[in-house]
Amino acid sequence: MTIAVGAALVTWVTPILYTQMVVEGLMTTAQIGRAASVELLCAAAASAITGARFSTEGLRRKLLCATIIFTLANLVSGFVGYPMILVMRGICGACSSVFLWFLFNVFARSTRPTQLYGMFLVTEGVLGLIVASVTTGAILPMFGSQGGYIALAAFGAVSVAMCAAVPKSFAPLPHVKIGRNKPTARGALGLAVAFMSMGGLLTIWVFVPALALQQGLPAWVMATAVPVALICQVLGGFAATFTGHRFPIRPALLVTYFLLVCVAGIWIATTASMLFILLAGGLSFLWMFQVPITLSYLVDLDPTRRSVLFQTSCQQLGSASGPALGSLLVVGADVRHAILVGAAMLITALSLVVAETIYGRRRTKLHSPEAALLTIPAAQELQSVTTARSAN
Repeated sequence: MTIAVGAALVTWVTPILYTQMVVEGLMTTAQIGRAASVELLCAAAASAITGARFSTEGLRRKLLCATIIFTLANLVSGFVGYPMILVMRGICGACSSVFLWFLFNVFARSTRPTQLYGMFLVTEGVLGLIVASVTTGAILPMFGSQGGYIALAAFGAVSVAMCAAVPKSFAPLPHVKIGRNKPTARGALGLAVAFMSMGGLLTIWVFVPALALQQGLPAWVMATAVPVALICQVLGGFAATFTGHRFPIRPALLVTYFLLVCVAGIWIATTASMLFILLAGGLSFLWMFQVPITLSYLVDLDPTRRSVLFQTSCQQLGSASGPALGSLLVVGADVRHAILVGAAMLITALSLVVAETIYGRRRTKLHSPEAALLTIPAAQELQSVTTARSAN
C-alpha cells in the first residue's frame, strides 16, 4: 500500500507543479491540460494492459522496474520543459498504473476490500494534504518546480526500497488464466458503472471553479471550498472504511448517486456562497464514500474478482473522457452544460445499477427453489401424458 500511496501523491502535487512551471515560463496555461491528459491517458492505457496481460508471477521484479522508471521520470521532469514534460509525465502515468494494478490485486484477494480501499483513500488524503501544503509553502518558494519534482523522485526512491517487502508472487484468482484475464459479463456492467460515475464526478469538479466565476461569487469562496473539499474527502474515506460494509451495496450506491445528481443540480442554480462551499464538501465526501463501495459492487457482480483488476483503468478512462466531453458543450464562459454532462453520466451509472438490481431479482426468483417446485407438477403431468401415449 505504501508504494501505491507514493504514486497517488503525485496526483496531489503535479497540478501545483504545472502552475509553478507556468509562472517560471516553462509551460503555458493551455499546455497544463495537455500534460494532465497525457498522464491520465497513458495511465488508463497501461492499466488496461496490465489488468489483461500481466500475471502476478515475478511481482517483485515488475514493481521494482516500475518504481525505478517512475523515480527517474520524476527526476528528469524537473530539468525539462514543454514538450519533453509530456513524455516524462506519460511515463509516470504508465508506471503509476502498475502500482495501482498491484494494489487492486491486493484488494481482489482481500476478505474486506471495502475497508482496505477506504484505508488507502484515508492515508492518501491525509498525506496528500500534508505534502501539498509543504510543497506550496516551503519547497516551491525556495526551489521552484525543480525542487518539487526532486521531492517526487524522493518519494519514488522510498517506493524502490519498499519493493523488498513485496512478495515474489500472489496466489492466482479463481478461474483466471495467466495472461488472459477478462471481466465477466456482469463484471463488465460494474465496470461501466465505475466508468460513468468517475467520469461524471470529475467532470463536475473540473468545471466548478469556472462555475463560481460565472455566478459572480467572490474569490474567497473557491479558496475556502478547496480545503473544505479535501477535508471532506478524508472524512468520506473514513466513513467508507468504518461504515461502508454495514450498508447494502446497491441501495448505498443508488442513494449516493442520487445525492450527487442533486448536488450538481443545486450547484448550477445557486449563487449563495456558503451553500456553494457546502456543496463542494458534500460532493467530495460522497465521491470518496462511493469509490470503495463500487469495488464491493464489482466483487459482488463478479465472484471471480477478475473485473476488479480493470476498475482503475475504467475509472481513469472515465476521468479523461468526462471532462473532454463536457468541454465540447462549453459556450463562452457558460459551463452549466458541462456540469449537466457530469450529472447525466451519474444518472447513467444510477440507471445501470437499477437495471442490474431488477434483473438480478428476477433471475433469483426464476432460479429459486420455490420456482423449481412450481415446475415439478407440470413436469410430472407432462411425463404421465407422454407415458400414456407411448403405451397406446
